[in-house]
Amino acid sequence: MKKESFFNGKIIHLVTMTEWEKALNKGVYHPKSLELEGFIHFSTYANTLESANLYYANEEELVGLVVVLKWVKQNLVWEAGRNGEDFPHLYSGLSLENIETTVQLCRNSEGKFEWDE
Repeated sequence: MKKESFFNGKIIHLVTMTEWEKALNKGVYHPKSLELEGFIHFSTYANTLESANLYYANEEELVGLVVVLKWVKQNLVWEAGRNGEDFPHLYSGLSLENIETTVQLCRNSEGKFEWDE
């Protein structure tokens, strides 16, 4: 797993392995949230695991798409989310070229997602 400092200046979008494989085949990522809400949900490193366990508890395989903030800043808005925290929302599709890397999340012995070591 990359060190926390690696994620400075970056945001993470969580996606199932199935959705990610579809995006790779299409060459662009347009999740359902973009169609339904008008934006793509992102998290910071600090709240990614909480988001994973809250919204993807029933998923087996989860991938984090790591995006450099400055690459998408023109369409990115920080908006209030749960617990009064601001979350990054991308008001556009996500070109695969804007994904710096991916990280896999795995389950620990309690069944919770954690960073893959």
